[in-house]
Amino acid sequence: MKAFKHIVRFVVWALIGLYFSTIVLLQLSGVQSFLGSQVAQAISDKLGTRVSVGRVDLGLFNRIIIDDVLILDQRGKEMLKAARLTAKVDIAPLAEGRISISSAQAFGTHLKLYKASAGAKPNYQFALDSLASKDTTRHSSLDLRVNSFIMRHSSVAYDRYDIAPTPGKFNANHLRVTDISAHIILKALNEDSLNVNVKRIALKEQSGLKVNRLSLKLAAGKSRCLLSDVHVELPRTNFGMDSLTATYRTVDGKPQMATLQYAGSIVESQVTPADFACFVPQLKKLDESISLSTNFHGTSTNLRVPHILLKSTGGSIVLNANGWIRNWEARPLWNAAIKELEVSQEVVATMMGIAGIKDSSIIKPAARLGDISFRGVAAATRNNELTTTCQMQTAAGHADMFFAMSRDRNVKGSIATDGFDLKQATGNEKLGDVSAHVDLRGSIKDKAAPSLSIKGTIDKLDYNGYEYSKISVDGTSVGKKLSGLLSIDDDNANLAVEGYLDKTAGQTDIKISATINRLCPKALNMTDKWGESSFMAGVNADFKASGLNDAKGNIVVNGLKMVSPTDTFAMQRASVTSGFNADTHYLALDSDFGRANLTGKFEYSTLAQSFTNFIGEKLPTLPGLPKTKHTAANDFLIRAEVWSTVWMEKLLGIPLHINKPINLHAKVDDEKRDISLDCNVGSFSYNDTGYSDGAIVIKSQNDTLVCNVGVTRLSGKGGKMAMQLEGRAINNNLATSFTWNDTATDKFSGRFNAVSQFYRAQDGKQIAAINVQPSHININDVVWNVLPSSITYSKNNIEVAGFAIKHGGQHIIINGKATPNAQDSLAVDLSGIDIGYVLDLVNFHAVEFSGQASGRAYVMGLFGNPAAKGTIAVDNFKFEEGRMGVLNAMVDWNNQEKQIDINAIANDGPDAMTYINGYVSPSRNYIDLGISAAGTHIDFVESFTESFLGNVSGQAQGSVRVIGPLKQINLVGKLAVNGEATVIPTNCKYYLRNDTIAFEPNEIRFLDAPIFDIHNQKGIVSGALHHKYLKDLSYDLGVKADNLLAYDFREFGDNTFCGTVFASGDVGIHGRKGEVNIDINITPKENSTFSYNVSNPDAVADQGFIKWNDSGKAEGNNGQDNEAQPAEEEDTPTDTHLNFLLNCTPDVTIKLLMDSRTNDYITLNGSGTLRASYYNKGSFNMFGTYTVLHGTYGITIQDIIKKNFVFNEGSSITFRGNPYHADLNLQAEHTVNGVSLSDLNVGNSFTNNTIRVNCQMNIGGQPQRPVITFDLDMPTVSSDEKQMIKSIINSEEEMNQQVIYLLGIGRFYPQRENNAAEQNEGQQSQTTLAMQSLLSGTISTQINNVLNSVIKSNNWNFGANISTGDEGWNNAEYEGLLSGRLLDNRLLINGQFGYRDNSNTANTSFIGDFDIRYLLKPNGNLSIKVYNQTNDRYFTKSSLNTQGIGIIMKKDFDGFKDLFNIKKKKKQTDKTK
Repeated sequence: MKAFKHIVRFVVWALIGLYFSTIVLLQLSGVQSFLGSQVAQAISDKLGTRVSVGRVDLGLFNRIIIDDVLILDQRGKEMLKAARLTAKVDIAPLAEGRISISSAQAFGTHLKLYKASAGAKPNYQFALDSLASKDTTRHSSLDLRVNSFIMRHSSVAYDRYDIAPTPGKFNANHLRVTDISAHIILKALNEDSLNVNVKRIALKEQSGLKVNRLSLKLAAGKSRCLLSDVHVELPRTNFGMDSLTATYRTVDGKPQMATLQYAGSIVESQVTPADFACFVPQLKKLDESISLSTNFHGTSTNLRVPHILLKSTGGSIVLNANGWIRNWEARPLWNAAIKELEVSQEVVATMMGIAGIKDSSIIKPAARLGDISFRGVAAATRNNELTTTCQMQTAAGHADMFFAMSRDRNVKGSIATDGFDLKQATGNEKLGDVSAHVDLRGSIKDKAAPSLSIKGTIDKLDYNGYEYSKISVDGTSVGKKLSGLLSIDDDNANLAVEGYLDKTAGQTDIKISATINRLCPKALNMTDKWGESSFMAGVNADFKASGLNDAKGNIVVNGLKMVSPTDTFAMQRASVTSGFNADTHYLALDSDFGRANLTGKFEYSTLAQSFTNFIGEKLPTLPGLPKTKHTAANDFLIRAEVWSTVWMEKLLGIPLHINKPINLHAKVDDEKRDISLDCNVGSFSYNDTGYSDGAIVIKSQNDTLVCNVGVTRLSGKGGKMAMQLEGRAINNNLATSFTWNDTATDKFSGRFNAVSQFYRAQDGKQIAAINVQPSHININDVVWNVLPSSITYSKNNIEVAGFAIKHGGQHIIINGKATPNAQDSLAVDLSGIDIGYVLDLVNFHAVEFSGQASGRAYVMGLFGNPAAKGTIAVDNFKFEEGRMGVLNAMVDWNNQEKQIDINAIANDGPDAMTYINGYVSPSRNYIDLGISAAGTHIDFVESFTESFLGNVSGQAQGSVRVIGPLKQINLVGKLAVNGEATVIPTNCKYYLRNDTIAFEPNEIRFLDAPIFDIHNQKGIVSGALHHKYLKDLSYDLGVKADNLLAYDFREFGDNTFCGTVFASGDVGIHGRKGEVNIDINITPKENSTFSYNVSNPDAVADQGFIKWNDSGKAEGNNGQDNEAQPAEEEDTPTDTHLNFLLNCTPDVTIKLLMDSRTNDYITLNGSGTLRASYYNKGSFNMFGTYTVLHGTYGITIQDIIKKNFVFNEGSSITFRGNPYHADLNLQAEHTVNGVSLSDLNVGNSFTNNTIRVNCQMNIGGQPQRPVITFDLDMPTVSSDEKQMIKSIINSEEEMNQQVIYLLGIGRFYPQRENNAAEQNEGQQSQTTLAMQSLLSGTISTQINNVLNSVIKSNNWNFGANISTGDEGWNNAEYEGLLSGRLLDNRLLINGQFGYRDNSNTANTSFIGDFDIRYLLKPNGNLSIKVYNQTNDRYFTKSSLNTQGIGIIMKKDFDGFKDLFNIKKKKKQTDKTK
C-alpha cells in the first residue's frame, strides 16, 4: 500500500512536472518558432499556397496566440497578413459538441482580395475550396459561442481589375476599408437561433465613408426575430432604431413568408445627408442635419407607415406623411398622403443631380421656382386607377393639380392656378402672372396612337407688361393629327385662330383660319410703331407640302384695316398662291396695292443663287461675293406692278409714296446664262423728298452684264438733282460712272469715273484694283478736280495712291496703306474743307457744325488693332451757327475702348476760350465730350430759341458734357451766363447777369434766374427748355415781373400796335417748334403807353404780333358784318397764341392814332380788367370793360386847326370779342372861351356879352361804324338863357354846323333871321371878327403845342386860350389853363387864370376859376371838392364869385335796395336744426 502511494505520488508529480515543463518549453521562443513553422507547414499543405507563421504561443492548452501570420494567394501575392491572432477555447463544451470561445482577438489584420474579371475566380477561392467538406452526404450541426471578439487596427481591400475605380465615390468593386475596430459578442449561433450583440464597429473607407460607431442587438429564432438597440454614428449623423420585431413560422427549417408579420420604429434621429456623399456625391451640398422619426408595421404582402417625419435644422427639408401598400405580389394597391412637404431650392437642385438630370431646360426653371411646398394624396384603387390630387406652392405661385389614369389607360387631369408667375418660372422677362384652369383628356394605349385633348380658360395672362384676359384654348391631338382653337376676348386683343395639321399621308396638310376683330399693338406693348392704331383682319391659309418647293395652296388676308385716332387704312384683299400649272411652277401675289407673278422652273432655295451666279460669272473674283454654285437650274419670269405704297407707309413705316405705278419685268435663264431686269418708278417720294424718272435696267449684253440706275431728286423750290449710275462687268472688269447734276441751279454737279479689275493673286487672294479716272465735281460754280489715282483692295489690305480732290489751295488728299500691320498707315491731308458740307455728305445732323478744316490725320493697322491720330485746325468754327473762334483739335483712336479721343480748344480771343475733352465711340454709337467754358460765346442758343428769342449774345463760364448715343445726344452740366436776348413777340431786350443755367437730360433749366430790362428793372425767370436729344424743342418758362419792361415797339412801322409797357405780374411762355403760347397776367405800371393805329386796321405786323380781319365792306353789305378774305400771307411757320389778362390802371396811357396824316390821337387813362386772345394766323379778340378816368382827343380840322377834346370821366369801351365790334360810350368836350353871342342875333341884350361854350362830342356805336353826335353846353348861363340860345339852333345839321364853326373859328356861325337886329355901325364886320377869332385860336393852338413839347409830363398839362369878343381884339380874353395830378393820382387840380379886356361887365378883369378834388378812395367813389367859380360874369355886373367845398359820393345801383345796402334776411326754413 505504501508503495502504491509512492507510485501515485510519483505519477502525479510527474504529470505536474511534465505540465509545467511543457508550459516552460512552450514559452521558449525557439519552441514557439518551431511550432509556428509546423503550423504554417500544415496550413500551407492544406491550402496549397505559401503560408508563414512567426510563432505560436499555447497557454494552458486552451489558449492560443499566433503572431506574424502571412498567407499568399496562388499567384504569390499577399492575401492575409495579421500581426496577432488569439483565441481562448472552453474545453468542457467541446465534449458536448459545442464550440465556445471565451475570447478571440485579431490585431493588425490586413486582408487583400481581388478578382480579375466578372467570370474569374477571386484570389481567395482556393482557400474556401480547401476548407470545404469533401463529404456532402453528412450534415454536422454548428453550435458556436463567442463571448468576446475584438479586432483592432485592421483593414480589408478588394479590387476587381476589369472595372475602373471611382475616386471619391463608394465602389463595391474597389474597397479600401481601414482602421477597423470591432467588439462583437456572439451569444449563440446554431441551427435554431442566432443571438449577437455588436457592441461597437468602427471603420473608414477610401470613398470618405467614416463609421464612428455601429452597435445593435439581434436575436432570431424559428418563429421570432428581434433587432433592437440599433445605433449608427457617423461624423454628423446619429441614427437609432428602437426595435424591429418580426414573427413567422418555419417549416423544415425554412421561414414561411405568408406568415410574416413585422413592426418597427425609428426613434428621433439626426441624419446629415452629406455623410453619405460617398454614395451620392451630390449629397455633399446637403450639410444640414435632418431629424428623422417613423414607425411602421406590416406583413409579407403589405406595409403601413402611420407616420414619417423629416425635418432639417435649417428648414430646407420638411416632410410629414403617411401611407400604405398591400397586395404588392399581385395587383398592388397603395395610398400615400403627404400632409406637408417643404423643400428648399438647394435641395431640389441636389435631388435633380442625384437623379442625373442635366437638361438645363429643366434645371433652370426648377431653380427659379425657389422653395417648394407640396401637399397631396396619390393612390392606386381597386379599379386599377391611378389618381393624384395635390397643391403646390412655389416662389412663382400656387397651383392645384389632378391626374388620373384608368385601368384601360384612359387619362384625365387638370391644373388650376389663380396666380402663377411665369416670369419667375421661365426667366422670360416678357412673361408675368397667369390665372388659368386647363383640363386634359385622352388615352395612352399600347399599339394605338395616343390621343389627347386640352381645353381650358386663361382668365389672366401678363405678357410684355400687358394683362390679357378671357383666353380660351381647345386642342386635340390624335396620332399625327393636330387641331385646335385659340380665342382671346380682350379689350385690346379680340381674335380667334383655328388650325388643323395632318402628317399622316406622307406630306403636311395645314389649314389655318384666323379672325382678328381688334388688335392694338401699342396697348399690348408689342410696338409703338403704329401709335394708337388698332387692326382688324381675316387670315386663311390652306397648304399641302412635303417640302417648300412642292407647296400647293394659298394664304389670303381679307379686310385688313388699321384705324388710328386721325386716319384709317384699309386693304380689302391680299393673297399669295403657290402651285403647279402642268409643268410650270408658279407663285402669285394679288392685292389691292399690286400684283406679282413668278412663273417657270425654279426652286425657292436657289432663287438667290441664280442672281449670285450671274454676277460671279462676270466678276468671279469679286471680293465678298458668296460662293458660286452651278447647281441652280432655274428658268423663270417675274412680272410685278405696284400702284400703291400706302401699305408700306402705314404698316412698315417705310416713307415711300409713289405717284405712278412701279413696273418690274425680269427674266432669268440659268442654262442660257441670260438675265434681263427692267424696273421703272416714274414719280415717287421717299422720306418727304420727291424723286422722278427712277429706273433700274440690268441685262446680259453679249458677254457683258450691264447695269444702269437713274433717278432725279426734287427739291422744295423746283430744284432737280439728276443722278445716273452706269456699270459694265465683263472678264473680271467693272467700269462704273456716276454722274449728278442740279438741273435747277446748276450749283452742284459732277462725274466720277472708275475702272475696277478683279483678279486672284498667286497666293490665292482676291484682289480688286480700282483705277480712279479723271473726274470733276462742281460746287457753287467752283470746279473741284478728282485726279487720277489707284486703290487696291484685297482681304485686310487697302493701298491708296494719290487719291486727291482739289480746287486751288483747297484739297483732300489720301495716300498710304491699310493693313493689320500697325506700321502701315493711310494719311489724309485736308486744306480749307468745309466741315458742314462733309457732315451733310455723311448725313450727320444731330448737331450742326461749320468751318474750314485743315490738317493731317493718320489711320494705322486698320485691319488689325486700328489706331488713328490727327491734328486739325478749323477756322471760323461755328456750333449751331454760333461763333466759337478757331478750333484746334487733337484726335486719337483709342483701340482698347474702340473710340475716338478728342482734345480740343476753341479760341475766340483771350476772354472767350472753350476747352473740349472727351470721345466719340462709333462702335458703341456714343459720344461723351466734356466742355469747359471760359467765356464761351452763347450765340448758338438762338438756333434752339429762334421761334421766340432773337439777338442772343453773351458769354458763359462753367462745364457741360455732350453725352449720349449719337442720335440721342444730351447736354449735362451748369453754366453761369452773362448775356442778352430779345423776346421777338414783344421786342424787349433782357440781360442775364452771371445767372446759372442747368443743363439736364432733355432739359435746359432756369433756376429762378433774375433778368433785367434796359431800364435795369428786374424779373425772375424759371422753367425749362425741353428738347428730345437737341431736337424737337419745346419750352415752359415763367416770368415774374416787377415793373419790368414787357412791350417795347416805339414806332408803328407796318404794324398796328406800338408802345412801351412796364408791367408787374406773371407771364408764361410755352411752345414748341412752330408754335408759341404766351399767357400774360399783368398790371401795367407808370410810364406805360400803348398805341393802336385805328387809321390803318388792315396793317400786318412784320413781327407777326397782331393780325386784324376787316370787319366790314363798302355800302351795299346790307348791314352784315362780313370779314374780308385775307391777302396772301407771308411765310410765317410759327403759330403764335397770346392770352392776355390786363389789369389796367390809370398809370397806363392808351393812345389811338385816328389819322396818321395829321397825327391825331385819342389819349386815354382809365381802369378795367381786359382779357384778350390772339392768334397770328387767325383773329384777335378782346373781352372786358375799360372805364375812362381822363383823356384827350387832338383833332385836326382842315389840316390847319387842331383842337383838343377832353373825355369825361366815366366814359367806357366794352369789348365783346372782335375789337371792331366793341361798344363805345365816350363823351368828350372842348371849351371855347369868350364866345360872343352877338353872332346869334338873338337881341341887343346879348350883343356885348361873351360866354364859355363847351363843344360836346358823343361817340357811340362800334369802332367799325361809330355814331358821332355833337352838342353844346354853356355852363355859365342860366337854363332860360340856354333854352333861348338852343331854340335858335333847332336841328342836328345846324348843331353840327355851329360846333364845327366854334372849333374852327371860335365863334358862333352868324344867324340872319328876321328877328336879328341890324348891325351897329361901329361894329366890325363878321368877316373881320371871324378872321380875328381864327387868328386868336391858331395862336392859342401853337402856344399849347409849344408848352406840350417843352413840358413833357404825364401828370401836368398846361395850355393857353386867346379869344376875341364882338369887338375883336378890343375886348379879347387871355387865359392860361392848368390841370395836374398829384399824390399817386389822388389829388386832381384844374384851373383857369388870366385877364379880359371887357369894360361892359362889372366883374374884375382878373380871371381865377379853379377846382381841387381829392379822392378819398382810389376808385373815386368818395372824394372832397374845393372850388372857386366866377358867377355869371358875362351877364351880370353885380354878381360875385362863388366858392365852395363839398363831398362827392358815387355808387352804381340797380335798385333802391342796392343803393341803401338793404339786405333781406334769410328765413329759417329748417326749424329742426
